[in-house]
Amino acid sequence: MSVDAHCHIDLHPDPQKVFETLIADGVQTIAVTTTPAAFKGSSRFMDSMRGIYPAVGFHPEVVAERPQDIKLIRPIIERVQWVGEIGLDGSKRFEKSYDKQKIAFERILVECHLAGGRNLSIHSRNAADDVLDCLERHSGSGTAVLHWFSGTKKQLRRANDLGCYFSVNDQMMSTGKGRTLISEIPIDRLLTESDAPFTLTSSKQSIASCLISCERIISECLGSSHMEVKQKIRSNFDCINQAAG
Repeated sequence: MSVDAHCHIDLHPDPQKVFETLIADGVQTIAVTTTPAAFKGSSRFMDSMRGIYPAVGFHPEVVAERPQDIKLIRPIIERVQWVGEIGLDGSKRFEKSYDKQKIAFERILVECHLAGGRNLSIHSRNAADDVLDCLERHSGSGTAVLHWFSGTKKQLRRANDLGCYFSVNDQMMSTGKGRTLISEIPIDRLLTESDAPFTLTSSKQSIASCLISCERIISECLGSSHMEVKQKIRSNFDCINQAAG
């Protein structure tokens, strides 16, 4: 079985078909959302008993246009193991909303702490230091999984010291920098992800194929067998879920 630690099922053209395919393929999936308001509708495509785990999110890219949604997140956090996609985006396109992003992100971390800790799928593009600062201030918020991490080696080491996991996809490993970062991540902190539908292409139309490609690239970077990587990633995923259960 493969692990998809970050998939936007609800943003696919046919979410029901994706949901059924993931179950048929035995893919253990974290179904992230971009807003608390979207969670209600998308949650019908989630089934923890068969490996599709719901996650309530508030994506940093939409914080400025949907400020009222922050009020909706607390009662949902109390009902789920996973929270995501959340975090900060420091790219130029979203610089005007950065202060609002920080406020929302810290509030979510506080709510997770009050709920006893959650598993967190975190966006940190051009904002790794600030994300790590927030996690350090709110150490009781739960287990952080840094999605599509693109920071420096120094930031990666700091994240590792804070107990973070890293979910990686084959697209981020298409560059030399991406492969170098993968080789720096301890294997017991690695998870695979698809970030579908954003990473799907005409040659890779299934989530399962993206995950298998990712596993193989990781095995090349780490000098391990494909099966060893697959088993370790599944073991990491199980440990995270058991801790939050």
